[in-house]
Amino acid sequence: MIRLKYLRQEKGLSQRALRDRSKVGVFYIANAETGRFKPYDKQLEALAAALEWKGKPSDLLEEVEVR
Repeated sequence: MIRLKYLRQEKGLSQRALRDRSKVGVFYIANAETGRFKPYDKQLEALAAALEWKGKPSDLLEEVEVR
């Protein structure tokens, strides 16, 4: 699973709620979560801030193992 989706779900946020927090469109969020699209750096920074992610914004696009 892509870290972006994992963190969003862990926080109990819908894609629309994340959109409202980050001002990044649902289209970009959905496609980033499936690996079909790489958001611009500014979008990743906004998503990282909205999710309170302290790592590198680009790390949001990495695959993570979910147990």
